[in-house]
Amino acid sequence: MNPPMTRFRIALPLVLLLLGASPASAQTVTGLSGWSVVLDPGHYQTANVGIYGYSEAHKNLRVGLALRQLLQQTTDIEAVYITRTDDVQEVSLGQRVDYANSTGADFFMSIHSNAAGPTANNVLTLWPQQRDYSEVSPLGGKPMAEAVVDRLVEGMRIPRYGAVGECTFYGVAECRGATTSGKGGSRNYVQSYTNMASELSEAGFHTNPTQNQRNMNADWKRLEAQSIYWAILQYHGLARPPVNIVTGIVTDLESGIPINGALVAAQGDTYVTDTWELLFNQFSSDPDLLHNGFYYLDGMDGGTVTVTASAEGFMPYEDTFQTADTTFTFHDIGLISMTPPTVVASMPSDGQDPFRVTDSIVIDFSRPMDPGSVEAALETDPAIQGSVSWVNGNRRLVLNPDELAERTTYTLRIVDTAYGAFLHPFDGDGDGFAGGDFEISFTTGFPDTQPAYITASFPRQSGRDVSLLPVLNLVYSEPLDSLSLDGRVRLLKGGSVDVDGTTGYFRIGEKSVLSFFPAAELDPATAYTLEIAPGIRDLFLNEEPNYKRLNFTTGSVIETTEPIDDFEGGAVGYWWQPQQSGSTTGILSTSTAMSPDTRIANGLFGGTQAMKVEFGWDTGASDWLIREYLGGGPAYGSVFDQGNALRVYVFGDGSGTRFRFTVDDRWPVTAGPNHEVSPWFTIDWIGWQPVTWVLYEGEVGTWIGDGVLDGNLHI
Repeated sequence: MNPPMTRFRIALPLVLLLLGASPASAQTVTGLSGWSVVLDPGHYQTANVGIYGYSEAHKNLRVGLALRQLLQQTTDIEAVYITRTDDVQEVSLGQRVDYANSTGADFFMSIHSNAAGPTANNVLTLWPQQRDYSEVSPLGGKPMAEAVVDRLVEGMRIPRYGAVGECTFYGVAECRGATTSGKGGSRNYVQSYTNMASELSEAGFHTNPTQNQRNMNADWKRLEAQSIYWAILQYHGLARPPVNIVTGIVTDLESGIPINGALVAAQGDTYVTDTWELLFNQFSSDPDLLHNGFYYLDGMDGGTVTVTASAEGFMPYEDTFQTADTTFTFHDIGLISMTPPTVVASMPSDGQDPFRVTDSIVIDFSRPMDPGSVEAALETDPAIQGSVSWVNGNRRLVLNPDELAERTTYTLRIVDTAYGAFLHPFDGDGDGFAGGDFEISFTTGFPDTQPAYITASFPRQSGRDVSLLPVLNLVYSEPLDSLSLDGRVRLLKGGSVDVDGTTGYFRIGEKSVLSFFPAAELDPATAYTLEIAPGIRDLFLNEEPNYKRLNFTTGSVIETTEPIDDFEGGAVGYWWQPQQSGSTTGILSTSTAMSPDTRIANGLFGGTQAMKVEFGWDTGASDWLIREYLGGGPAYGSVFDQGNALRVYVFGDGSGTRFRFTVDDRWPVTAGPNHEVSPWFTIDWIGWQPVTWVLYEGEVGTWIGDGVLDGNLHI
């Protein structure tokens, strides 16, 4: 759901919007002759671009036009009005309200889609609601919203969020009360000020990769319109006319990836799924990136139907089944590839030197394999004894050697008698044709006989002026046996007095971090020692025989802290997904998400979870930025001034990624020029560290503010 829009200018004369229509002559449904509706395709032009560049506004318009056509051509409806008819018009919220009210229509339906992280996808409808949670008059929004959410779940086959009253969804404080010019009951401007009953639909998330690719298809938008059309009939207690629509998704049976250019046929009608050449080139220069595999065969005769499907490089498909005459007949098709399976990756790689003698040998195949045939075709020289297992749907073979000799060259071979799960012969040499052996050679190294060692610490050895409430970190060269830490980590004051606290252990790739979290503030201007007793082991059971000590001295500054957000419980839910901010750019959306994390928590404040932001950068982009926006909750109410310092604890991964704070100044006045940022901080550390912006020093970064911190500040 996007924030309410402000008013914009309109580029074309308003007369273009006044497109009420008389019903067409080919009517099959009667019972709407005394009813009229205003359809409002949300936003305009290309607003709210989805994950792959297809905008919500573009989708909304075509759903609205298809719905208008259905109502006009198949019912006796009195009139269908629509607030915009093309991708050029700029229609403000006020103009939508004025137009809708001028029609005297009975109902207002707003068509949208939602936005969040790439994994989110569901159907939400909203209806105007009083602050006492009852329905706003004129009544009708709630039952229509309930009908629309049911039918969109049925048609689009995605989860249900529900039909929710606006005050329940946003909170009573966000809901407008009734005024002389509007019925209220909504945070959304149009629903608040239109005179008639209304509902708003969010049909899936345009930030979801699957949904955005399906939205690109013209007939997918007809499917959404058809679903809302049935909801309107349900709202009026009218039966659906015969449906006889066969639809579904054509995918590669093994990978689940939708297939471009698949030909689906039934009863003499044909449909070709979207291709890069005909559609997806508008949104990507990569011919292999986008797929939806969607087909839509309308006007089937009903009863028994035989569907065939074919695509280049796949085995032909045919199936016979009964169609439904009251809803969509969904028939998803999985095609079996004829491409011979081959090896796509191995660990070790060919020629690798050294290969650790304790590691497993892993072979990844392009397609599921027949395990027995592969194991029979597997040869090693010298012979390797061990166990074999299969994972990832029989696409990965894992050989766990009983023992590998040090500094020995091994050859591993899979001969071409192996075959895939569907009996396709093996392409061992990877030339694209069946036949040929797969072969790699590798040389083992020496066993790991050295214990893990400390590569970095926070604070540094003999550090001074350390915060009175620090996270103490020791970074180790390799993962540790976490059980060996018990009872071996102590913080000592003056070298002899134990300090209460808790120990944390975190693995980061091939390194690890041992952290100590003091239970209370340390004494100022005092010497401390973080002591690690002998006996800590790495995963190869190499044991450190000596004491390790980190000495430091605290500073004399006593800080007064006021927590803003501890990210505990549901607090993380008030922060947006990175994709929800229009400032976010240059990301790989499927690799980018914000979520709570209980595995890596800052124990300094007794915390049990943190906010995790994971991301992938698009190396083909020209700009890269993630804006992690706080959209509500208790932390949103925190106000402070430039006489303070702002601090956050960041668990670093040593990647060199940069981080900065953003605040609103002159709060509660909100405007772009009031967004001020800190300088960048480079995350070149591993483990928990505080990052502090000393506001009273006045140093700011460059973004869209004026470079000066003024008045009250707000996250």
